Amino acid sequence: MLLNEFLLELKILFKKKNYLYVKKCFLKKNLSNKVAIITGANSGIGLQTAKQLYKQGATIVFACRDLRKAKIAIKNITKKKDERIDLIHLDLASLDSIKQFTDIFKKKYDYLDILINNAGIVGVKKSYTKNGFELQFGVNYIGHFFLTNLLISSLKQSSDARIINLTSIMHDVWHNPPHSPMIGQIFFDDINLEYREFNTYEAYSQSKLALFLFTKHLARLYQNTNIKTFVVNPGWVRTNSARYQIPFGLYKIFLWFMSATSPWIGSQPILYCILEDKTKIISGDYYSAINIKYKHSDGQPGGWPMTSPSNTANDPDIAEKLWKLSERLIKQSISDNQDA
Repeated sequence: MLLNEFLLELKILFKKKNYLYVKKCFLKKNLSNKVAIITGANSGIGLQTAKQLYKQGATIVFACRDLRKAKIAIKNITKKKDERIDLIHLDLASLDSIKQFTDIFKKKYDYLDILINNAGIVGVKKSYTKNGFELQFGVNYIGHFFLTNLLISSLKQSSDARIINLTSIMHDVWHNPPHSPMIGQIFFDDINLEYREFNTYEAYSQSKLALFLFTKHLARLYQNTNIKTFVVNPGWVRTNSARYQIPFGLYKIFLWFMSATSPWIGSQPILYCILEDKTKIISGDYYSAINIKYKHSDGQPGGWPMTSPSNTANDPDIAEKLWKLSERLIKQSISDNQDA
């Protein structure tokens, strides 16, 4: 995909924005005794969400790979040591690290109310996790899939558990210009993109579509239980993630061109999925920070909630197929490591 074509498509999409915000009364809800895990809480949307939930009384567990950056971020929330802010190391590129994280968490906490699968990478070169997964697929999706499943027992102990998975507009094919990569697909025959010509946009798109499908299947598995799950598109937010794919000197120009939003705006649909009354919100729904109007005729105006125009994202058979494949891949990876 040519970069200028990609930028043009996104600029057209976001030319007219209609930002959505949670009700002010939601931001005053008492979250005392609520426990929240946020992956990648040390910056951007994750940090903004952590600040707000902490302000409302919740206990926040920073699940971060870079402990130094996480400690600096925590000081931006409170200068004093507070038992309501915890930090546990988590490397989503390592199944061992994920298991160690959940073991530590379960020893310290009896339950979990909120799990925000926020961490992610984008635009990296062809590379693989410690367990052999394509890096974006492994970190953005497989890591969160494994983490969530290990924490289900803790989520079941909450009377009102919420899981929020962050996706992207790139989970869908609607904005593909001519001769663009295969955006909006799950490559079941080559899930780690080992045999096809590698394209970082395809890899990122696959990982975000996988999170969408994961959310939908998770909602079906735990329907009529205390666990609700949601998929959120925070919009194009001013974070450091784009620096992997854009030359440093062009980064600020790119942000201006895209009119990137603030982490506060990006956090709004996440906060809504946490703070709305459980009787008024449907598990498996898709939320966007921006009221999107999709270009093609069958796309629906977006908002809270909205419908993805992706047939793949809404296909329960594909979601179940991906779930079973993910379980099999993780099981095989763990077995291979034990035999090594």
